[in-house]
Formats: sequence, C-alpha cells, structure tokens
Amino acid sequence: MIWCQRFKVTGAHVGAVTTFILRAVGYFFCVAWLSSLFAVRAAVCVAVYLAALHSIARHGGRGVLWRMARMAALLVLVPLYVLWLGMAIVLGDLLGWALPSGMVIIAGAAAVAAGMTYRHRWGAVQIPPNLALGVWIGGCLFAWWGGDASVRCNDLHRAVQQAGVQIVVPTVPLLTRCDPDDRIPIGRYPSKIFEAADGLRYLFTTGVSAAAESGAGSAFDGSVCESLVRGNAGPRCVGTGTGHGIIDAPFLGSFFAPVHGAFDDARGLIYVIPNREPLSIAATLRAPLSTWDGFYDDRSDRLGIFSNAEMIVLLLRGSTLAPLPSRPMATWPNDVRFDPARHQGIVCSAGEFPPSGLAALFDADPFQFRSIGVTPWAFLALSSGCDWDVASGVVEVAAPALGLLTEVDLDSGGVVRSRFIGPGVRAVSIDARRHRIYVGDYFRGEVRALDADSARETAHWFVGRYLNDLRLTRDGHALLAASTLGVLRIDLESAG
Repeated sequence: MIWCQRFKVTGAHVGAVTTFILRAVGYFFCVAWLSSLFAVRAAVCVAVYLAALHSIARHGGRGVLWRMARMAALLVLVPLYVLWLGMAIVLGDLLGWALPSGMVIIAGAAAVAAGMTYRHRWGAVQIPPNLALGVWIGGCLFAWWGGDASVRCNDLHRAVQQAGVQIVVPTVPLLTRCDPDDRIPIGRYPSKIFEAADGLRYLFTTGVSAAAESGAGSAFDGSVCESLVRGNAGPRCVGTGTGHGIIDAPFLGSFFAPVHGAFDDARGLIYVIPNREPLSIAATLRAPLSTWDGFYDDRSDRLGIFSNAEMIVLLLRGSTLAPLPSRPMATWPNDVRFDPARHQGIVCSAGEFPPSGLAALFDADPFQFRSIGVTPWAFLALSSGCDWDVASGVVEVAAPALGLLTEVDLDSGGVVRSRFIGPGVRAVSIDARRHRIYVGDYFRGEVRALDADSARETAHWFVGRYLNDLRLTRDGHALLAASTLGVLRIDLESAG
C-alpha cells in the first residue's frame, strides 16, 4: 500500500509502455515467419526480447555499464535492421501485385509518424521506425500466404494471349466468365509435373490453396492427378493431403507419390500408383514424417523418401514397402533428379545441418551423400530449385532469396560460377539442345529463357503465379509449367 502511494502513474509512464508495445508489435511482424517454422509464441518471445533491446539502445543512461549495454543491443539490432530492410525491398518487389492498397497506406503512415516523433514525441509516445518496417513485411507475408487463394482473371487472359502458350490442364474452366478485374477462388493447383513414358498423359501433384478451408473448388479434387495429352476429358485425381514429387518406378510398373498433411495417425502418406490408366491407388503406406519427394533405384529395389526440414531419409524396399535402416540427412526437397543408369541423383536443398552446400549428390546403393556447391552462403539458399545435365556434368541451382543462379560441376562438386538473375527465381530446367536454361519466378509467374553461357535473356513468357515447376517434354519440343493457372505448355519451336 505504501509502495502504491509512492508510485504515481504519469503520462510519461503510459507513453513509455505504449512505445514499448508498438516496438514489440513492429518486431513481431518482422519475425512473423518464425510462426510457420515453430509456433506463434516463439515469434512473440523474440519480439518482446528485441523490443527490450531497442529500449536499452534508446535509453539515455550514463556510465560504463549503460554504454556497454547500448553497444551490445546495437550489435544485435543494426544487422537485423539491414536484413529486414533488404527483406522489405525484395518482398515488396516480388509481392507488390498482391498487397492490398490499405496495407500500403498504413505502412506509409507509420513511416511518416516515426519520422515526426523520432526527436519530438507526441506527448510521451514515440512511433518506432520498426513499426512501419514490420507492417510492410507482415503485409507481404500475409499476401504470400494468401495469394494462391484465387486465379486472377487478368493473369488468365495474359497467359492465353501469348503465341505458343497453352493451358493444357486449367485450374478453372477456360470458358468461365472472367472479367479482367475478377478473381476466381480455387481449392487446389498443380505442384510438380511428370510426363508418362509413352507421352500420352501428364501426371501431376497438387497442393491446397489458402482458400481450401473455405470450400473453394477447382478442377482438381485430389493430391495426385492425370490428364490425357490429347482429348477433351478433364483430369482424374486421387488421394488426399498435399502432393509434391512423383517417383517413377518402371521396373515395378508403378509410381510412388509421397503426400503430406495432418492425418489421423501420420504426417505423411506414400501412395503406390500403377502406371496404367485409369489413375488409381494400389496401396498406401502411412509415415511419421512429412513426406515430400524421393527416388527409386531398381538395382537395389531401394525407395528413398525425403522429408521436409527433418533430419532423416526414409528408406524402404520398393517392391514390398518393408522398412530399411534410415539415414540421417537434412532435406528441404524442392527438386529431386535421379538417373537410374548412374544410380545417382541430386536433391536441393539438402545435406548437413547447417547446410554447407547448395545441393546434395547422393548414391542409391548403398545410400550415401555429399554436399556439392559448397559455399559460405549456402545457408541462405534454402528452398532452392535445381536441375542437371548428366551428359555435360552440369548442375544449375537457383537461390530465390539471393537471386543467384549457380553452376556446379557434377563430378568435383565445386562452384563454377554464380550469376545474378534477380530474386524470386526457383524453378530451373536445362535445355542442352538449345543451350538454354529456363528459370521460373515463383511469385511473378514469369519464365525466362537464358543463354547458358552469358545468362542473357533470349525469350520470356507468363505462365501464372506460384510457379512450382518447369519440365521439358520428353521430345524436347515444349516446356511444361505448373502454377495456379494449371498445367501449361510452351511450344519452344514456335514461341521463341
């Protein structure tokens, strides 16, 4: 009671608390992406900790201890501000098309208010500069997570009006009335594409969109789909969850399709799908891991399944799905390439943890791997895309966060060269016959054909946002792309 009488709440106290809360809110939005890896409380704890450091850095206390504390706080905050400023610029460039105009106004108003109160507070309240930065980054992340909820009609019109570009498996019917400024909600859209050996059908996996929980529909009602190359029949789909890779096992007469999701007693499912029409599931294996992609080696009958952001590779007997001893390996398997003749493949990103290389080269029998493209900035290249040309021994890796396309020598594993091609590029496909490299911008939905030597752009096309995959057809005459618009085909003979 005596303490309460001595302590009097003043406007300065209210202002200090309000300023601290605004700082914490700004920092929370800056680190909101942590909630997708851990939990929301992790982002909250980091935000409060950073707000406390900010208060120390701004405190006018004297003495050696205060100066040391301020220096320590600045050593933490200054590099983070540089990082966040870079993130804000890159995300704004990539996702400006998806940002609501209201978010731009709020971030701008917060920036103006921060400038006005930096020296002269409003009463006792100071608007911190990190609030505007956090609102902008948080708005971009919100646009990222929700941007795949619909197909934009102007994107649809833009794609079909290009010469040589065809939507062969549309997410929404092409005859649907679609005014340029409209959006059509979708529940699923294609992820990875596989062309059947006979060239008569496309198989592809699908992922759920941000609008799936609201009941939005699309042409795809399952996680694994097929569509005939010729004919007007719609796609046939099976399975649940979110699909990613398709593993070819011609020796067994089947495909394996790992999917992931929140299932009753599993985090992943591995579907066994006969490689004949019609598409069907012959068997299902439930797995405790988030299963994404993998490989099958016919000589050893070894099926390898890569999980996402986990430290283990699931190994199975392909013919029986009997478990084999698993191997430790950190994987973020956006792309996997496997050569059955060499019994060898690549996966990116993967390797040790923390990663030392841009990709991992693995042998199937016995399973072992080594990092390739070893570079000090490999840890910044997560979620990268890659492709290889076995004949020339070239691996091309795209790091979307850094905007770099890096050539790696397959035999030595060394970095040959890195070229800046702009942030956001993830999908990669090597066209050795035309001496080209096709790269796909995930958010902008643009495919660029680059000269393999100079990285000079020789052609470009728009194929839809959230561009997940690029694959050359087996005859090399066309390039297949997977995006929110569906599966698209670029005729390379006529389109440029």
